[in-house]
Amino acid sequence: MLYQNMMMGNDAYLVSFHHMTGFPRHRHPEIELSYCIKGSYDVILNGISYHLKEGDMAVVASMASHEFPQTTDPDCMALTIEVGPVLLASYFNLLLEGKTTEPIIDLNLPENRELRSLLDETAHLEKERTPFSRLMIKGNMYKIFAYVLKTVTDSQNTSDSMGSLNAVLNIETSFEIIYNHFHEDLKLDDVADRCGYSKSNFCKIFKKVTGDTFHHVLTGHRIQIACNLLRETSCSVEEIAALVGLTDAKNFSRVFKAKMGVSPGSYRKIQ
Repeated sequence: MLYQNMMMGNDAYLVSFHHMTGFPRHRHPEIELSYCIKGSYDVILNGISYHLKEGDMAVVASMASHEFPQTTDPDCMALTIEVGPVLLASYFNLLLEGKTTEPIIDLNLPENRELRSLLDETAHLEKERTPFSRLMIKGNMYKIFAYVLKTVTDSQNTSDSMGSLNAVLNIETSFEIIYNHFHEDLKLDDVADRCGYSKSNFCKIFKKVTGDTFHHVLTGHRIQIACNLLRETSCSVEEIAALVGLTDAKNFSRVFKAKMGVSPGSYRKIQ
């Protein structure tokens, strides 16, 4: 599972017009739109697979697990947009609380034609890149998410959504700890304290925001780093265990096999 940090500062949004070749399972605090411009591709949202055809758009909620299985269609084109609170301010909070039974929006429907036109224009601006493209794209972002807001939210009181945003931001701190200090002996009590929670509240909020436990996410990241080291270095299993914060080589091998299905030595041989 890959994790992407919250966009802050000048990174108010990300826009990418690209061939959809696939992307591994990941999550991030931003809300993501994946618009199928040409061809078709699959997206897996929280374990459920959806097939996007030309004119479909997937709305990926904040912290939702999602992946794009590899496709070999050379003509498959997509527009990907990620937006966080820097651009949308309090409207981002409303989107956090948005409820929809179906995360796929059919832009071929008459009521969605204007939204599709905005997305097509944004894709063209991103592809052509003129001196004023970025300014025009930023203007389109507000229009696009205004339509999305009307489509996927129930416009409930923003006090709950502000609490959700604060929870995401606080849990962001724990991910930064994992990604910057995974090689250390991380104690759950210490991480919870740095996020401003008691241990029990931290565990509940982390699970609510991410759908996973802190220990499982930490272990998954350590094993991912270990896989990279096994493929790219000649370090011994004992050395790699120490480098990823699992100093007991036997415990490391046990955890690695439980996660990857093979021992570290076998994994290295088959790469």
